[in-house]
Amino acid sequence: MRTHAGQLESYWDEEEEYYYEEPMEKPGLFLMLTAIATVATFPLYVFPSGYPQPSHGFFLLFCLCFHRQLLVKILPDHDSLAFKPVRAAVCFVLVVIGVQVSYALTLPSTSMLKGVAFFTFNFVYMVILYRYLVTYRRTALNHVFIGILLATSLAAAGVLLNINPSGSRETGFFNNPNQLGYFGLIVVLVCLSCYSLCSLKLARLMALFGITTAAYLILVSLSKAAMVSAFFGVIIFAPSIRRRDLFYLLILSLICLPFAAPKVIESDVISRVVARVQNIGKDSDDSIAGRGYNRIRRYPEKMILGAGEGEYRRFGARLEMHSTIGSIVFCYGIAGAFFFFLFNYRCFRISPVLYLSLFSPIYAYGLTHNGIRFSAFWLAYAVFLAVSELRREDAEAYTIESWSMNRVRSLIGLRTEEREPGFYALERSSNVSDSVAGAHANSVVSPQTAPL
Repeated sequence: MRTHAGQLESYWDEEEEYYYEEPMEKPGLFLMLTAIATVATFPLYVFPSGYPQPSHGFFLLFCLCFHRQLLVKILPDHDSLAFKPVRAAVCFVLVVIGVQVSYALTLPSTSMLKGVAFFTFNFVYMVILYRYLVTYRRTALNHVFIGILLATSLAAAGVLLNINPSGSRETGFFNNPNQLGYFGLIVVLVCLSCYSLCSLKLARLMALFGITTAAYLILVSLSKAAMVSAFFGVIIFAPSIRRRDLFYLLILSLICLPFAAPKVIESDVISRVVARVQNIGKDSDDSIAGRGYNRIRRYPEKMILGAGEGEYRRFGARLEMHSTIGSIVFCYGIAGAFFFFLFNYRCFRISPVLYLSLFSPIYAYGLTHNGIRFSAFWLAYAVFLAVSELRREDAEAYTIESWSMNRVRSLIGLRTEEREPGFYALERSSNVSDSVAGAHANSVVSPQTAPL
């Protein structure tokens, strides 16, 4: 029986009465490196916001390396869990294209075409990463996990080196503090999701390390929305965090304290965070008008067909509406809002608990910021859809495992352990029915991925 096309062959030998698996296909070295680099370089902003960044270049190389699989299949299969959500997302992107192109022709303004580029790219970004994850399964999950940890470390390095400071708020390699805070929030939530799926202790500790580092990024960014949303997310995932892992994390923090303490004391981050939190609701932009919601009240007719993104001087404003949901409703009208909400509803139906845990804090942040054009936002959807799909196929396939010193190469796909044909056998008891034996066989963990 083929359990996943081109990936893993699983057989039950009726004569010999044992179950064995053939090695799973691994991605090539360059494909692996470009996949990790696509995620790892996300915090590295070289050009102004809205322009291609180094991570986009690595994503293009990744697509070139992955082109053979993409020529065969890009969109999810009809019988996959992701098919209906992605179909709704396609309709949403088509609405965006229609609205933006219409305004680009009638205003006229070529700047309206930026919205087409943003949403088209991010949709393709989500779908291709999803395809990579469901094609190479555990190996690809490891690549994304490693990329996220490297990206978090890179962002932290930018903060510690005081790269591109913005007054009292840090930006790291990003262009503004809110990008740093939003990135930290998404990393916290994705790592919390990874933690809940990890079976290896080292993997869980690495996930907690990513969470702690991302939390520091949120604090130094002084993003009020990110701080509140991250706290909300930690509360949601708190029951799944093991006390013993927290103890190990405390030990690791004590080891790192001598290196991080001088920077923390110098930046006076604690007092600035306290002052920032105390000012919630008091700043000039902490209001409905300051976030741009008053455009909905002043131009309600725009919600029918959509106002489009760009040329905000039409509404007596200089900037976009600072709201994810508000921007979708106001800019893309009834049709755009319907398909976007349908996309999220279908995602929710796939895995309600994981969806609410991962995206509730993200959309809480989106009440005061427009984060839908942020590629990491769509990376979270790709991970969610892929994990949900693999979770249905095999309870072990979605486990995000980390590495140990003697298996790092095999886990990331550089080496396949040499074993004899029919290398994994399971004795079948004579008093167990065929159906039970088959279910037991499907739950066996391959030696390639079994925890040490």
